[in-house]
Amino acid sequence: MAADLVKDHIIDAKSDLTGMGLSDQELIVNGHRQPSSIHERYKKKYLRQAGMGLYYGDVELGNGVFFEKKDLKDL
Repeated sequence: MAADLVKDHIIDAKSDLTGMGLSDQELIVNGHRQPSSIHERYKKKYLRQAGMGLYYGDVELGNGVFFEKKDLKDL
């Protein structure tokens, strides 16, 4: 997922990612809410179960999978 954030010019490099949250309702990257068009694309690609999200860093939007810095290489 971090590679897609770089590819989509949301962050410059994976190492720039300090926090990310993807839920059914929104996508937040480094404290900035992303446009709904980007949120919908990432939601469709990465979320597999309603009500579950993906989280990295200090962003918590609900229930889901939480990643740490050591996991970033696999995002």
